[in-house]
Amino acid sequence: MLIKYFRNIAAKDLNALFPNVRVVMSTLDKLTLSVPALAGGIPILINLASTLTVLFLVIGFYLGLVAAVEQDHLKKAFAAMSGLVALGGFIMRQWLRYQAQSLKYHKELTDNIYYRNVNNNAGIFDYMIGAAEDQECKEAFLAYYFLRTAKAAPTQAELEIQIEAWLGEKFGIDLQFEVADALAKLDRLGLLRREGERLRVPSPEATLVRLDEVWANYFPFEVESPATAADA
Repeated sequence: MLIKYFRNIAAKDLNALFPNVRVVMSTLDKLTLSVPALAGGIPILINLASTLTVLFLVIGFYLGLVAAVEQDHLKKAFAAMSGLVALGGFIMRQWLRYQAQSLKYHKELTDNIYYRNVNNNAGIFDYMIGAAEDQECKEAFLAYYFLRTAKAAPTQAELEIQIEAWLGEKFGIDLQFEVADALAKLDRLGLLRREGERLRVPSPEATLVRLDEVWANYFPFEVESPATAADA
């Protein structure tokens, strides 16, 4: 199983992310390339049709297959050769246009698959866990900031309304802030103070001291004394 994580992919380009994808021309592209080709190629072919026979006659004369040719035949043969050169140039021009359009689609495919690829396989889970942790921290930061900067200690409901209103005004989004979850994080860290229904948090200085204590004791371990080790 192959897992890939992409960012900012347009909905119409989602099919390009599937494995073994093959670039194909759209109907509009086919018409853009084919209509000018028909409009320009048919007149050239019509003009060549009347002179190709003469061209073959002149070629046969130089190869010794025809006894003689007239002067007009030579003129028509040169005209036929010019027409063939024009036809070759026209075909080459249409081929280059096709290649340019194909290259454009391959570039878009490469941009989607390479430049917009965020992570792959096991790295995706690490990325998602890190992103979830960032959101959890932001949730706690918002609750702490609004509790600390409030003129009067708010209740849980008042805090939720303030944060949701700020998010809507600042970022233009309407969401339901999980205030209970944010307060639970502050409570687990020992940063939440309750006065009935009113909520408070300590100053930034006291908060940093408390967070330093939490971090220092995050991985507690005990060193065995020599006597204990000898008894074991």
